[in-house]
Amino acid sequence: MAFEDMIEVETVMLPGEDGKEHEYAILDDFQLDGKNYMVIAVIEGDEIAEEMELLRYREEGDDMIFDIIEDEEEFQRAAEFYDSLPIED
Repeated sequence: MAFEDMIEVETVMLPGEDGKEHEYAILDDFQLDGKNYMVIAVIEGDEIAEEMELLRYREEGDDMIFDIIEDEEEFQRAAEFYDSLPIED
């Protein structure tokens, strides 16, 4: 999906698996069981990658702290909940 095809996209800088900072598009966020989750995708050039990632986050003041979901059951529950949400236009 090219940027020119999008009205507006929020982004966040996070370290990738290679240890370098990468820019990610914030595709969606939601709450489940009192926890906040965010769906992101890396930005490659002027394109948003098709592969999405699901992270848990919390807000501390003006900062957002992201956590990898290590518990497989929590990840599955959050992914299934996200998949069940209605698609917004």
